[in-house]
Amino acid sequence: RIHDVSYIGDIWEYKQIGLFGFVLPCIQYCNTNIVGSGWPIQLQEKFIDSVGCNVMWNLSKISISVQEPHVRRNSNGFKGGEISERVFSSALAGCLVICDCPDAIRQVFGEEDSRWFPALDQIDEFHDFIKFALSNPSDPYIIQCVENQQKIVLAKHTYGVRIKKILQE
Repeated sequence: RIHDVSYIGDIWEYKQIGLFGFVLPCIQYCNTNIVGSGWPIQLQEKFIDSVGCNVMWNLSKISISVQEPHVRRNSNGFKGGEISERVFSSALAGCLVICDCPDAIRQVFGEEDSRWFPALDQIDEFHDFIKFALSNPSDPYIIQCVENQQKIVLAKHTYGVRIKKILQE
């Protein structure tokens, strides 16, 4: 895998607080690939199609998923109930998915499965975990996260599984 960390997504004023804190600092300490428009840095690509996304995830060790402000915790409490599709597609590609919104991960994956999806809402802890994962790829927890993320998504979160569940209800 040639990229340490990858992120796909556009940036605009509504999203920039989270993205500036969780995504941009990665550039300072690891090989980071960002695709999207509106970023204050020069990017190789501003748009890739779904095939390009899958290729990118297959070339990346870690996928960062930063939730939009309406999903994140604020003074009124947790507002979300959604996570980005990149969580599912990058987990299927074998990336270690790291998210910034523990509540969203717990709500989507449940208490038991969410333990395999590292979700840290404090910027320093988020980056410390990325640095740890990159420096310790053979750590048993890191290996288990990657393996279990992929297994959980395949078993419970594909379109086929969801359609079957809807039809049974």
